[in-house]
Amino acid sequence: MNCAESKELLVAYVEGLLEESQKQAVAEHLKDCSSCQAELKELTGLHDRLVTNGKALAQSNLEKDVMNQVIREQNVRLKTAARTVGWGSAPPSGIGGPRPTLQIRRTIMKSPITKLAAATVIIIAVFIAFNEFGASTPAFADIVRPLLTARTATYKITLNMEGVPPQTRDCMF
Repeated sequence: MNCAESKELLVAYVEGLLEESQKQAVAEHLKDCSSCQAELKELTGLHDRLVTNGKALAQSNLEKDVMNQVIREQNVRLKTAARTVGWGSAPPSGIGGPRPTLQIRRTIMKSPITKLAAATVIIIAVFIAFNEFGASTPAFADIVRPLLTARTATYKITLNMEGVPPQTRDCMF
């Protein structure tokens, strides 16, 4: 086995993914080749660092830390928004909180049901607007005119049945 073939298989060798025949061939080449031994040493060190960092990352509270950072940044933005309204750090007495638009947004973003209801209202509003201002609908006169100008025959039918009073019907054909 030459160095190029060996170096292609070194990562799989470190990971333990080679078949036994390939593993033995790489091991035999490594006994005699100092260049490939140095490459193997670097790959092994990198592999060990990745495994160690992966375990440390899995044991850390990364998700919790990220969420806490997001909450802190959101609080800073809300305080900045309150200051731009002119409330300083807190709203003046008589006002129950931040601007109504911020309060509405907070309410919508907290509840999944409220999000769904808001989306439904928006979809219905778009649908109604499209029907009102979108494609034109035919006028009633346009629909009735062909019926009135058609050639028709009208007749009356009187039904006489025993035990039932006579019934008269107007028909159009």
